[in-house]
Amino acid sequence: MVVNFPPFTPPAPAHPPFPPPSPETPLSVDVQLTPWQGQFPQMFLTVTNRGPEQTFSGECRIVGHRNDPNPLLRKTYNLQWRYGGRELQLVRGKSDNLLIASAGDNSGPTLPGTLQWMRLEAASGEDGLYSQWGRGDNSQPEYDVEIKIFGDRSAQPQIECFTVRPGTTCALEMYQPSVQIDSPSHPAVCGKREIQVRGTVTIPRARIELRVFADRRWHHNGYWYAEGNSWVGTCWLGDTNATSGDYVIRAIANGSLDKNIKYTELPQSGYHSNDVKVQLQREITLRDLS
Repeated sequence: MVVNFPPFTPPAPAHPPFPPPSPETPLSVDVQLTPWQGQFPQMFLTVTNRGPEQTFSGECRIVGHRNDPNPLLRKTYNLQWRYGGRELQLVRGKSDNLLIASAGDNSGPTLPGTLQWMRLEAASGEDGLYSQWGRGDNSQPEYDVEIKIFGDRSAQPQIECFTVRPGTTCALEMYQPSVQIDSPSHPAVCGKREIQVRGTVTIPRARIELRVFADRRWHHNGYWYAEGNSWVGTCWLGDTNATSGDYVIRAIANGSLDKNIKYTELPQSGYHSNDVKVQLQREITLRDLS
């Protein structure tokens, strides 16, 4: 007798098969960069990780300079962490410091302390940039640098720009240069020809020039100096007989514009603020005419 068995069918799996692993989604670099403040012969940049854990590295590119007799060297070099090495792992919320620059003086038996110097620091085996000047010189070098922070799990770096220069009450200063008009608000209506302007600036001891755009020209309206991060100045809208009109106010920090020139377009000298539009609506009284 022949027995016919039904064809064998394997049991269905308890769970569907897992899909093949997909490539890891790149993270973004999310760090806070804070220059050191205080009396230090070295300048460090504190890097605080605000995102997922990664291994970070830094890179510096020199993009501009002032008061340096040497030609601008637009070079890029790696940075080093405070206790050595180009790479460092940071979990969320943790910080460490990148070495940016050093400063000092060249003392010796014949010329004690007559020369001062600063150096943009690079990782071991690389060269940054070195400059020196005579003690008491008013023209001291300033360098604009672009800092890139890379993460080993990120497709793109985070990029921020700073200025590094010798300080007056400390060896080095490092800041993100910016200037802003906070008052009056944009746009504004003013009932008087004279208007007070207030703002903030991140540049230590900055000189602020105010310009007013009227009759297709930018008119010089005086220099004002910051106290800490704040400054206050005054502008004049139109001539003494002006009763109405539309004007634009702009502040320029540490510029070198000629105050006697009424520019049709302001040159890119120094650091420029936001523009504030102001409408003059003024009634002239007999006292104004006297």
